[in-house]
Amino acid sequence: MARGLVGPRDRAARYPRMPGLAALLVATPIWGFALRPPSTLDLEVVGERVVVAATPSELAPPEDPLQPEKMQWTRGIVLSTALAMAVTLGIGAVQFADEYGFHDSYDDTRCAQGTAVLDNCGEDVPWQHAVAAGITAGGVIFATLKSFFIDFDGVARVDSDWRVYETTRWVVLGMVVAQAIAGVLVSNAVRFGWADPVDDFDTLQAFAIGHMALGAATLGVQIANSILVF
Repeated sequence: MARGLVGPRDRAARYPRMPGLAALLVATPIWGFALRPPSTLDLEVVGERVVVAATPSELAPPEDPLQPEKMQWTRGIVLSTALAMAVTLGIGAVQFADEYGFHDSYDDTRCAQGTAVLDNCGEDVPWQHAVAAGITAGGVIFATLKSFFIDFDGVARVDSDWRVYETTRWVVLGMVVAQAIAGVLVSNAVRFGWADPVDDFDTLQAFAIGHMALGAATLGVQIANSILVF
């Protein structure tokens, strides 16, 4: 064999072959290789990583099986209280026409002339108006308490109008409370001696008009609530 030429046997003798594991251990710190067992995902899908995205229905909380029944209850109560408000407002309008109307003095009213329809005239408790108002207030309070069991987040995904009702229910409750306080003061002012029907006619008439206007506004909001929940 010529000088300078190295055969395979001579090369193997000069450079002994390194075992595979030893070669990997040596190369790891040099080339940045890492020895780690394959992950579960790698075992299941070789050479490919799969990202599974949850669907919106999987992320959403479980739906209350009684939710439709609760919604039906709320619809019925809201509509019933709107009707009760309309009746109460009608009775109040008759009482207003008897005691005040849009007259300039007490002498021109039905109460002064003896032609009143309800025949209360500030001296007796206006039971018709009081009972109707009590039923209305009780219905509104019951509707508000019943709504505590409504999952508004879940319902709003089906009907976004319920999100508006979640706020307007409190508006109606506040207006009903203010209406009840004003009604007690106006209807009992003469009977309790807080005001004179002749001398304080203009003041009493103004409070009665404000009381009736607030009742009409409350009815309007409750009708809007009835539309929202249906």
